[in-house]
Amino acid sequence: MKIVILGAGAVGSVVAKDLAGDGGHEVTVIDANAAALAPLKRVGIKTLKADLSNSKAVRAAVRPADLVVECLPGRFGFASLKTIIEEGKNVVDVSFMPEDFLTLNALAKKNGVTAIADMGVAPGMCNMIVGHELAVMDETTDARIYVGGLPVERTFPFQYKAPFSPVDVIEEYLRPARYRASGQDITEAPLSGSEYIEFPGIGTLEAFLTDGLRSLLDTLPIPTMVEKTMRYPGYAALIRKLRDCGFFGTTPLRVGRATVRPLDFTSRLLLDQWKLLPGEFEFTAMRIEVTGRKGAKHLTKIYDLLHFTDEANDQTSMAQSTGFPCAIAARCLAEGRFRRKGLFPPEILGRDSALFNHFMKELTKRGVHFGTSVKAL
Repeated sequence: MKIVILGAGAVGSVVAKDLAGDGGHEVTVIDANAAALAPLKRVGIKTLKADLSNSKAVRAAVRPADLVVECLPGRFGFASLKTIIEEGKNVVDVSFMPEDFLTLNALAKKNGVTAIADMGVAPGMCNMIVGHELAVMDETTDARIYVGGLPVERTFPFQYKAPFSPVDVIEEYLRPARYRASGQDITEAPLSGSEYIEFPGIGTLEAFLTDGLRSLLDTLPIPTMVEKTMRYPGYAALIRKLRDCGFFGTTPLRVGRATVRPLDFTSRLLLDQWKLLPGEFEFTAMRIEVTGRKGAKHLTKIYDLLHFTDEANDQTSMAQSTGFPCAIAARCLAEGRFRRKGLFPPEILGRDSALFNHFMKELTKRGVHFGTSVKAL
């Protein structure tokens, strides 16, 4: 099968190497950054340099493909996904776009396309897990998601390193955070609702609200759902100060002869401070707690993930834990394991037990393992 991957960043590179690894598919990776393409070219993966910031370029890029994987920055995600569907191509997306991708469902059905969006780790695997537990429990009342990517070595003041572009991270702190409590959908300021979480093998982390539930609010009838980002304690207060002082503003300011958005200026300053340096390691931590009833038993099912930098393959934990689910989903489409037409978030796939178990098995084979436990209530 001819698979075209849009984007050669950290995640796109993981996906490309996974799909090309067994030689079963013809993989082409397209990106505007020649330096990002070079390592893939060196290991024998076909690459193409092209600017994918407009729909005309995306159409040309995907036209030869049997299957497309979109790993572009979020600001390009929705427009590119729409173009891919218009071209009639099956697609797996991991761009984390700010727009509501579910609005493209009708277009995907009309064009006979199978599209899976938000297929990373969070969103992604956390959605699958919640969807799976909803399917196997007789009654599901509560779902809580905690996730974070952090450096092993804590360096002040931020104690944080960004696995992706700082501007993409900051934009998560600007979107209003939505959650559900006792059947009522609520919106609050991001970085609010802080609580402490004890995470095995790591210690105490601080969790705060971000807008990570996304499609779960539209697709799953669970009365209480919340998603929080985890960082080392003190991080949220520091970021709130920067936000409240206007450092994340998007209105251009005149400074001398230059005009600049505060967000762009701040992102540039943080680029070096948040960059993982050679020899620095990070980890991805995630906990999903789903509470409900199975038969006469009331219980909470807990999934814990702790995944560290893969030094041997020079891949970050966040790139792997995001890229591997995306690659597995692409393989599922290529192998015909999922054939429904339309646009689907991961929680819909999770309700299929055979498909869910396949994902968990394949992730474990790749070194991304979810531990599980049950707490009786």
